[in-house]
Amino acid sequence: MNRLKEATATFFYTGYAPLAPGSAGAALAALICLAVLLLVAPPLQYAVIGALAALAVLGVVFAAKWAQARFEKPDPPQMVMDEAAGMFVTMLFVPCACPVALVAAGFILFRIFDIAKPSPIRQAERLPGWAGIVLDDLAAGVLANVVLRIALLCYNAFVAGVMEKTVG
Repeated sequence: MNRLKEATATFFYTGYAPLAPGSAGAALAALICLAVLLLVAPPLQYAVIGALAALAVLGVVFAAKWAQARFEKPDPPQMVMDEAAGMFVTMLFVPCACPVALVAAGFILFRIFDIAKPSPIRQAERLPGWAGIVLDDLAAGVLANVVLRIALLCYNAFVAGVMEKTVG
């Protein structure tokens, strides 16, 4: 059971990356998102990414106490399943015309918000137990998702304007 908790907490051992384990865990989640976006049809891909986000949150709940005891910290850097959950939320329901660019942008946005921790995200991190481990990452994922959607709207409006001037 401890090996399962370790694999879960460290998101398949990416949490043991010597540099930036959180980024390593989020990068694996981003690659999984990219595979889903490339291989699964649009209506179903949203359900798959949503299910992955839910499973990641359940993984945090399942492995948090073990990780806290094993690494002797309230939010151990080796526990990166929470970063995976945040990355999955970042890509949830994002319309995807260019998967590689959108996943890359989503990854960058998520890591910026997860590392910078603007005010509401920082408060979530202070909660006890598994909630403090995962809620800040979910909040960073929601914020990254919103910014990604706004960027897509702006990009689409710009392209539509250029097309209108070119055609008209």
